[in-house]
This record gives sequence, structure tokens and C-alpha cells, in this order.
Amino acid sequence: MEWVKLNTDASVVGSRASGGGLLRDHSGKLIFSFSKEFGDVQVLQAEASALSYGLQICISKRFRKVLVEVDSKVLVSLIHSSDMSNWPLCKVLLLL
Repeated sequence: MEWVKLNTDASVVGSRASGGGLLRDHSGKLIFSFSKEFGDVQVLQAEASALSYGLQICISKRFRKVLVEVDSKVLVSLIHSSDMSNWPLCKVLLLL
């Protein structure tokens, strides 16, 4: 199976957070896209939720070689640190 690339992003306006993402194959062809509302959360939680949701879709569609791209430097730092171990996103990452 070839690698796929998941791009996710999120934003918060007032008390409404939402996010979404795209999954593309190795040639750039769109495989799926998604958007989701996350309610009243901070932007970091929305970014993590968008990534988690996208990864859960990848897992359900049996994609295991997933290159992830996010624009949140804080989220990337958390993923690479031990501070992330209690987040639900960490459990999703272990399934890949």
C-alpha cells in the first residue's frame, strides 16, 4: 500500500470550534475530505480533535501509512512530548 497524506486544520470563532481535513494519495488525488464541529473548545483542542477525527477515518478505511501535516507548532510539539500521553489522540496514534 502506498503512503497517503492527511492535512487537517481547525479554527475557533467566538465559542464555536470546527475543523476539517483532506486525505490524498501518493499522486495528490483526493481520497476523502471531512469537516466537523467541536463545540466550545480552545483552538489547540480543536486542532487535536480534527487530527484525531481524520486519523480515525484513516484507520476505519485501513490506511496505515499516513503522513500527517498540521499547521499548529504547539500540537506538533505536544505529539512529540510525553505531555501528550493522556490525550485521546495519543491512543489513536498508537493504532497506526
